[in-house]
Amino acid sequence: MSVAASIEKIQATPKSESALSGSEHPPNAPTTLPLLYGEMTLAEALDEEGNALFPLAYSSQREDFLFWIYEHREDFKALVSLHLDLANSETCRFGEFREWKHGSFNVCIPVYIDNWRKHPGKRVLLRLPLPYKVGESICPGNADEKLRAEAAAFIWIQDNCPDIPIPFLWGFGFPSGQSV
Repeated sequence: MSVAASIEKIQATPKSESALSGSEHPPNAPTTLPLLYGEMTLAEALDEEGNALFPLAYSSQREDFLFWIYEHREDFKALVSLHLDLANSETCRFGEFREWKHGSFNVCIPVYIDNWRKHPGKRVLLRLPLPYKVGESICPGNADEKLRAEAAAFIWIQDNCPDIPIPFLWGFGFPSGQSV
């Protein structure tokens, strides 16, 4: 039985047969579910052309991924230090969580470099693909493919179109540990 059919069967059950007679929703039950941007009602979920379960899972997956990044911030700071070839006196620190930005497919985290001799007062952005949005769990390797294509595009533009302003690519790395 499909989810929609199950829901229709529950909605068709007379209230006298319901475990919660006299009430459509249990007290404090949400009538909407969170999305990355906004909310979705049951009626909207049933009207969706595609699978409504994917977007409904994104909110909690985003929280889990951002928390995972925060837990591994020391590893990321070490990686940034390696790519920037920082001296021991030059240290990285993550921007405050409120400074983190995410779009549809990436999260960007400002990384400030204290005592950076080469570029005093500058910051860099650590840009990570959102694995739940690039289909990493369904098709492992999608995030790597996305990173390879984007890095190649950056390098090509820097080499062939130097008049086009783009951010400087300091380096890139993959979950396997390979980096440039």
